[in-house]
Amino acid sequence: MHIINVAVTLKSQHVQDFLKEIERHRGEIARHEPGCLVFDLCQDKSDPNTFILYEVYADDAALDRHRNSASLKQYFETTKDWAVSRTVRNAVRKATLR
Repeated sequence: MHIINVAVTLKSQHVQDFLKEIERHRGEIARHEPGCLVFDLCQDKSDPNTFILYEVYADDAALDRHRNSASLKQYFETTKDWAVSRTVRNAVRKATLR
């Protein structure tokens, strides 16, 4: 499994636009990417302009489909000027607690 963790800090005037775009993107993922097992959006408790995306992909093929999707390209194009910073971390799950 592949884990993608994205921390994005937005310009405050774009927070609501970002939430709308994430909802559009999430819907596309739900309809067209069965290999995306989790797509969570979290808001930082101490900074309401910072969001964390937590994504889990079943395998390499699922992650590749996501990276090459029209929806992801649209997300990047739409949000490119909204972020103050964006940090992406890629990980592979080694253990879990259920």
